[in-house]
Amino acid sequence: MKYFGEIKAFNHEENTIVLKLDDIDIHESNLFKNNVGNYLGIDFDDKRVISYKQQRKVYALLNSIAKSFKTKLEDIKASLKQEFCKQTCQKMFSLSNCTVSVANDFIDYLVNFCLEWDVEFASKALDIAKGSYGWEINCLNNKKCCICGQKMQIAHVHAIGMGANRKKMVHIGYTVLPLCWEHHSLQHNIGIKTFLDRYLLTGVRIDEDLSRRLRLGRLHKKYEVHMGDPIEYTNGG
Repeated sequence: MKYFGEIKAFNHEENTIVLKLDDIDIHESNLFKNNVGNYLGIDFDDKRVISYKQQRKVYALLNSIAKSFKTKLEDIKASLKQEFCKQTCQKMFSLSNCTVSVANDFIDYLVNFCLEWDVEFASKALDIAKGSYGWEINCLNNKKCCICGQKMQIAHVHAIGMGANRKKMVHIGYTVLPLCWEHHSLQHNIGIKTFLDRYLLTGVRIDEDLSRRLRLGRLHKKYEVHMGDPIEYTNGG
């Protein structure tokens, strides 16, 4: 089913959207009321056109990929656009006039591609990749340190109590960072706030899907989500 409506409010802290739906009857109203807690997708109509800054990011990443694979830029661009569209069920698009949302999704796809295939970033492309929205979660998915690219460990932004069994605890709701042994040790030595500020990191909040894919501890039953303790950005490890 497809519904239309207007966004009335957004809570940034809880990532909560309030929607005013158009013309729903009592049956549809009850349908929503009885499914509170379930999941749904939102297809947002983004009319903004790709910016010059986004175009520069895309081509910086594409140039690094083309150089790494020793192929022509236009060939790798066509191939990656086609694969991106196939994976995301996206219609073919132009990098001259696609929407901002499509451009952001394609940038995220390119960053993940580079990490998955060990593409050697040019310095400019690396800065772009680290500044992209999906950098930390892409590093987590590819088991690489988000600072140096080495093999990662799971570093918790939330403090985990002494004696807690990390293999048996529920990780859903906790915020983590993908860090190598060296940077994980540094994080504990200088404190989490100083560490996050130094490397401009925010951490990745673990949901049920990530917990399952990364085999992090155990899972609650369906829809029972442990959100962890509030993050306290204080030094002290």
